[in-house]
Amino acid sequence: MRPYFAVIQDAFREALASRVLWVLLVLITLLLALLAPVGYRQQVTSGLSEGSVRNLPQFIEHVRDQARQDEPSPAKRIMALLDEPLRSDVLAFKMPGEGEMGGALKMLRVMGSFREALNRLLERRDFYDANAWGKTRLVSDEARELAKKQVAAMSEAEVGRWNRLVLEAAFPDFIPASPPTSLRFRYLWYDLGEPLPFRQSQFESLLESIVERVTRWLVGTLGVFIAILVTAAIIPQTFDPGSLALLLSKPVRRSLLFLAKFCGGCMFILLNASYLVLGLWLILALRFGLWDARILLCIPVYVFMFAIYYTVSALAGVLWRNAIASVIVSILFWLVCFVVGAGKAGVEQLVLNKTRITELVVAKDTLLSVNEMGLTNRWDDKQGKWVDAFRAENEEAMQRRVALTIIPQVPSELRPLNLVYDAPGDRLITATRSLRSGQMVMSIGPRAKDWAADSGVGTPLGTMALLREADGRILAVSTFGLYRLAGDPNANAPSMKVFGFSLPLPARDPFAVVGPEPPLGMFS
Repeated sequence: MRPYFAVIQDAFREALASRVLWVLLVLITLLLALLAPVGYRQQVTSGLSEGSVRNLPQFIEHVRDQARQDEPSPAKRIMALLDEPLRSDVLAFKMPGEGEMGGALKMLRVMGSFREALNRLLERRDFYDANAWGKTRLVSDEARELAKKQVAAMSEAEVGRWNRLVLEAAFPDFIPASPPTSLRFRYLWYDLGEPLPFRQSQFESLLESIVERVTRWLVGTLGVFIAILVTAAIIPQTFDPGSLALLLSKPVRRSLLFLAKFCGGCMFILLNASYLVLGLWLILALRFGLWDARILLCIPVYVFMFAIYYTVSALAGVLWRNAIASVIVSILFWLVCFVVGAGKAGVEQLVLNKTRITELVVAKDTLLSVNEMGLTNRWDDKQGKWVDAFRAENEEAMQRRVALTIIPQVPSELRPLNLVYDAPGDRLITATRSLRSGQMVMSIGPRAKDWAADSGVGTPLGTMALLREADGRILAVSTFGLYRLAGDPNANAPSMKVFGFSLPLPARDPFAVVGPEPPLGMFS
């Protein structure tokens, strides 16, 4: 075995003599040194960042209009605490007309000054006034807990958080609810950018997603190409004058000589991959708290992928005895693999995934399935296969089916809600968003009509799902509460003809409010 170990050592020496290798080692070291100081810290969410306010111009106009009323209000309190120049700018604030460059620049200046001033106000202990916020309802448990304390007894962080919560409660249409803590990235001792309103769990999920994408490149195309570039000359250099004669003078077989050279290249890449991945793993663990041992699995996976491509490179090196030919053949092999993989993914995405069953519904003795596109099929025992069911034949439904067939990925807006079976009415019910009005409209298919779907009334505002109660009745889950289907969902809106024209009349809502009271205001 000693002669073969000597061959492996020769392979290491050849790789060490490569300038590309040393450049790669230096780049890896510089990359790790640049990434090591990156970190983050948690802080209480208090101030308003650029994306914290929905439609800042309209928010300024809303505050201005509310402040002009006589009764106390949060907007009037904000205007009273602003300095005189900014208060005058807010009172004179208006949206610029088309082509008014000066007005647009003034609007941007007022927006920036107003947000900065509001952030300063949120740090003040006198920002909250009981008379101004007297009619404001605190909806979050966190705000109700802080309300039990006196502002004078709060810490600086609690004051900022309390002011942010009462501001959200006063203007829910413009300032959405925020998590208790935010994250701010740091480089060494310096903060980078504005705080990000992420919970710790959300940030960890985002970080794992970023690490997954980066490791795909490092373990995939980029990493393998660099490794092939570094090791491509190992096999061809074996055939240089003098090298082959020296090797064959040892008691080794030619096949085992080739395998020894191949293993030498793989071992060398293993050491470099271990250096890079271990360095990145330590940075993620020490700076971001991501102690995920699965990242270390990139090392064997990367070496295995490299070995696959290196077999092609080594074979080309034996046939043509040229390092450039080895690199070119390896790239061509990668292109072939890429085309095959892209074709497979395309067939799965365009055909197979769309017909995958995502839901099964039992309607007494009938089994129905719903696929990824939201199309319903019924199991036919006589034919022994799935057949179309619950199919609408109107123009909008046909346009929807054509769109679902063409687009590569089915968006959630085009898919109907979950299919439910209404046992008392012996019918299938779902809801689909109308392409014209954007409203969720019910679809009803009774068994008596062979499950043919007809359009019904609209669902309650913000409907997210349909549920079936134990007694068979249907519940609609909305962002504002629960609604029970108590009337006929298939009833068409009444109309009255006037001078030959059909005018719609208000129809009775078939849904009855179940609760809670007052509405929660949930968000999907």
